[in-house]
Amino acid sequence: MKKMTIPFSSPSWTVGRRPLLTGLVLILLLSVGACASTPPSRFFMLSPTQDSPPSTALSENGLIRLEPVRLPEYLNRPHIITRLGPNRLHLAEFDKWAEPLDVNVTRVLARNLETRLKAGVIFSPHSAADHTNVRIQVQVLRFDCGPDGSSTLVARWVASMDDDRQTTITRETSSTRTGTGTGYEAAAQAMSLNLDDLAADIAQTLKSSQFGDDH
Repeated sequence: MKKMTIPFSSPSWTVGRRPLLTGLVLILLLSVGACASTPPSRFFMLSPTQDSPPSTALSENGLIRLEPVRLPEYLNRPHIITRLGPNRLHLAEFDKWAEPLDVNVTRVLARNLETRLKAGVIFSPHSAADHTNVRIQVQVLRFDCGPDGSSTLVARWVASMDDDRQTTITRETSSTRTGTGTGYEAAAQAMSLNLDDLAADIAQTLKSSQFGDDH
C-alpha cells in the first residue's frame, strides 16, 4: 500500500497570503503618511481692549453682576465659524477656540466693563451676588466673522438695578468691526473689538440713565 503524504503548507495558500500582507503594509504606510501631513490645530482667544480709556465711574465702590453670556447654539463648538452668506456657514477644521466661546466672551466683556465703569464686575455663576448694584444679562443673537476678517455682533441685553424702583433697561447693540491682517487672527481681533463696543454701549447707557443717580 502506498502511503499518502500531507504537505504542511499549501503553495496556493502561501501565494495568496503575499498580496494580503502587501496590502496591509500599504494601508499602514498610507495611514502614517496621512497623519504626518495633517496640519496642526491652531487655537485662538478673544481679549479685552486694554487701551480703552477708562470712563467716569458708575460708583466709587459699585459692584456689577454679569450673568454668563448666552450664545446661539451654532456657536457652542470649539471650531471657529465663518459666515459665507445669509444661510451658509463654514466650520474651520484646524482653527479652534482655546476654551468654550461663551466663557471667553463673558470674561472679556466683564473686563471691558470694569475698565469703562471702574466698578467691580463678577461673572462666575457660583459667586455670591447679594450686594450687587446692577445685574446685566446678555443674549447674543449673532457673533461670527466673514471671510474678509470682519466680524458682526448683535446682542440684546438687560440691565436691572437692585433698588426699590427695580429699574430695568433693555437694549440691542450691533457692531461690525474689521481686524488688521488676514485669517482667523484678524477675525479674533475684530470679535474682541465687537465686545468692547458692547461694553461701551452698556457703560454709556448706565452712566446716562438713573442707574447712577443714587451713587
